[in-house]
Parts: sequence; C-alpha cells; structure tokens
Amino acid sequence: MQRGGLIVLLTGRGSFVRAGPVLLYVSTRRVLALLMLLVLGVTAPPALAAQYFVYVTNAGSGTVSVIDGISGSLVKTIPVGRGPAFLAVIPDGKRVYVVNHGSNTVSVIDTANNRVIRTVAVGENPGGIAISPDGGAIYVASADGMSQFSASATKASTGPFTYQPTSCNMAGAHCAGYIPVVEPAAMVAFVASAFGGYVYVAMYKANQIAVIDTVDVKETTTLASEVTNSKAKMALLALAGNANAGAQMAQIEARMRARLLLRMRKHMSRKGVSPQLQQLMLAQFPKQVQQKHFQGRGATISKYIAVGKHPFAIAMGPNDERAYITNSGSDSVTVIEAGAFARQSRVIKTIPVGPNPRGVAVSPNGRWIYVTDSGNATVSIIDAATDAIVKTIGVGSDPAGIAVSPDGSLVFVANAGSNTVSMIATGPDVVVKTIDVGKTPFDVAVSTG
Repeated sequence: MQRGGLIVLLTGRGSFVRAGPVLLYVSTRRVLALLMLLVLGVTAPPALAAQYFVYVTNAGSGTVSVIDGISGSLVKTIPVGRGPAFLAVIPDGKRVYVVNHGSNTVSVIDTANNRVIRTVAVGENPGGIAISPDGGAIYVASADGMSQFSASATKASTGPFTYQPTSCNMAGAHCAGYIPVVEPAAMVAFVASAFGGYVYVAMYKANQIAVIDTVDVKETTTLASEVTNSKAKMALLALAGNANAGAQMAQIEARMRARLLLRMRKHMSRKGVSPQLQQLMLAQFPKQVQQKHFQGRGATISKYIAVGKHPFAIAMGPNDERAYITNSGSDSVTVIEAGAFARQSRVIKTIPVGPNPRGVAVSPNGRWIYVTDSGNATVSIIDAATDAIVKTIGVGSDPAGIAVSPDGSLVFVANAGSNTVSMIATGPDVVVKTIDVGKTPFDVAVSTG
C-alpha cells in the first residue's frame, strides 16, 4: 500500500513503513493511525517511535559503533580501549560502560555527545559487566576476581576481598571491594532484591554460576521470635484480659515491623545502597519477608549453581525474577529462578538450543527469549510461556551479542564473523536490515538516553 510518499507493507502483527530511504517496522495500530491522519489531510505525521541508540563493541578495531535504532543508520564510531568486549548501559541511559579486554580498563561514554569521558582501571583481562538498578555500582568480572566501583570512580579496588563488613559510599569516588571468583569469568548480571541485590557470575571453566551478595544480609530470627523478648512479653502480659488485645497486639507488631524496616534501611545505608534503590527495594519487599529480622555479615560468595558446560552470557527477565544463561559448550540455556535472597536462586529448566549459543536477551514483556547460535549463524526464539523454541532466524556469521529495542519491536545482533549487525523485526521475525560496523563486533546494548 502506498500513501502520501509512504510505502506500507502490512504483515499481521506489524508493518514495514518506508519513508524515502528509511525502512521502519511499527505496530499495525500505529500504521492505521498514521494512514488515517494522511487520509484526513494531515501532512506532518507524529513520530512513530521514541528515539534510541544501539551501541556495538568492535573488538577488532578498538571502537564502539553507534546506530540509530529507528532508522538502522550508523551515526558515529567512538574510539575506546584495546579489544572492547562486553558493555552495559546505565539505567537512565546517560552512560555506556565498555569493557576493554586488552587494556584492563572500562571506557565510560556520555550518550549526550557520544564521547569517552572517563577511563576506569579494573582487573586483568576483564570480561562481563553489570550495573545496579540505581546506576550507583558497576561490577566487572576479570581473570583475578570481580572489581566493583562507583559511577564516578576512575579506578576499581585491587586488593583481596576480606569478607568483612565494610562501608561503601556509592556516590563517592571509590568504593566497595574486589571479590575473588576462582577463575576468569564470562558474563555477570545484577539481580535486584529486597536488600539491594546480588550478582550472578558465569564461571566458564567450572560450569557454574557464582552468586555473590552485594549488600550481604543474613536471616537470624523472625518477628515472632522478637515478640518473645522481655519488653514484648511485658506488653503481652499487660494485654491479658483486655477486650482490645487483638488490636493492640497488631499495633505492637506494626511498630516492631517499622523498627525492623528502619534497621534494614540503616544497614543498606551503611553498605552504600542509594536512597532511591532503598526505596525501590523496600517498596517491593513482601510482607511475609518483612516479618523477619536480618543482620549484616561479611560479603561472600553465597552459593554456586551448577549449569551447563561453559556458561557464557546472562540475561535477566522482567523484575529480575528469572535469569537465562547460555551454555556454549552444551548447546543449551539454563533458566534460574531468582529469589529474594541470593541463596534461594535455583535452576528450574534447561532448554536445548542451537550449536555454541553465546548472547541472550529478553523482550521487555518477558515473553520472548532471543539466543544467538554462533555455530550455525542463527538466532533461536524461545517462548518463555512454554520454554520451547518457536522459530530460528538466519543472521550473519558468528553471531555473538544481542539486544532488544525498548518497545520490543526490533532485535539487534552483532555478527563477529561478518563485521555486521543484523536488525530483526520481531513481528514477522525476519532480518530487515544488515548494518556494516567495525571489525569483530562482539556485544550490543541499547540506550534511550
């Protein structure tokens, strides 16, 4: 269908719209609204989608390619360190953190002008990177441990972690610690929880996921037990025979619960969790868990979770309820159910995929899981409702990193073997554009900043 200089191809769940040289994929609802405006004589249609940009690390050329997510056009190439590998975008989209595997550094890119504004020294041969939900803490896995630094730091800590409680100001110039993880790690992911969260680290050689507490709390007793302390006993005795005993007991429990939440907030403040993240975590804190008392302990690797062979990448689903791990050596994806506490994480499913899976991404609604199969140059699409592959899409050679657009309508795949990025429309699940980038593109991330 052609109308007003636009060429529209309706495809069921969505449509392709060509305006001049630009090919877009948008929902059918938006296309129908656009056509209606044109029929009514409106010559200046509204924007079809909010602008966003796609960042791609080019390991072979020491650069990051910036792609306009709407048009699929390459808009800039940014020099960074040697061998840029993984990257991550701060939640507000204003900064992109690029791990330079060959330089032992992290380049910080300001998305407002797409320039490197800071370089942070980290551990040897750094790999995966994860950022806390408030953007205050950055975690980078390396060959000799996992470095943690604040958003304004220029250097991560470098000594062995003492496993003792420490004070860390996430807004300061330097903070936190250095956590040994036994071996070089591939990817890391931050899991938000009621106490600020924990980190999953993919142990490539050990075939495990290390679960590391970041705020480090330990259940010691319950609110019911606390009611049995001397003051509470006195309060209960005073209520004996009182017709309003039930209501007064509820008031006592409410006051004790409030004191418990206050202690939790103070504990998180001592551990460097920002006020914004504290508010988010406490608001999500389930009532049954509120009725428990927690006490700080030293930072530690909470547990190890056995997964498939050579775990490589990790992606979190909505609300951090599930983690999806690609096992490059066993051609599968492990699904982990994340808990309120690090030690509650457990494997619930293993899904067979194509050969040598590497990158993994989850759609914004959590329904679709996208996995790059580097062994046969495809992307497997998994339906999270059934944990089964519903379609396989051919892309470029040796696909690695993968990311989904903010509205879930497009998927971007870094093809390390063909120096391109494949742009996939998720309605018909087809490649709609192939974008030339630098040498050996490795990872992809999306920013709305």
